[in-house]
Amino acid sequence: MDLHDYRQCLRRWTTAVQAMYNQCHLLGPRICLPVHYERLVLHPEPTMRMVLSFLDIPWNNSVLHHELLVGKQGGVSLSMQVDIFNSEFMLISAKNGPILQKF
Repeated sequence: MDLHDYRQCLRRWTTAVQAMYNQCHLLGPRICLPVHYERLVLHPEPTMRMVLSFLDIPWNNSVLHHELLVGKQGGVSLSMQVDIFNSEFMLISAKNGPILQKF
């Protein structure tokens, strides 16, 4: 995949998102909850309340400020990132790190 060809990247992204959405729809609302990124960013508290409720996890305000707890004792431990395209994609994405750190 040519990561400099934005149309190719968008087509691949759209295909991947559509496949995930279709799989989620097939599993049904008791097993899979679609979460729209835009809602998470624009309305983080109600969206996270919905997610935690779906997972049967009690509400905790710290989920709204998880970036403050990363790497701290009793805080958030980061899992290994999964490279869905290839290592070049991850390197390009790393350039946007400061912008994306809160997410």
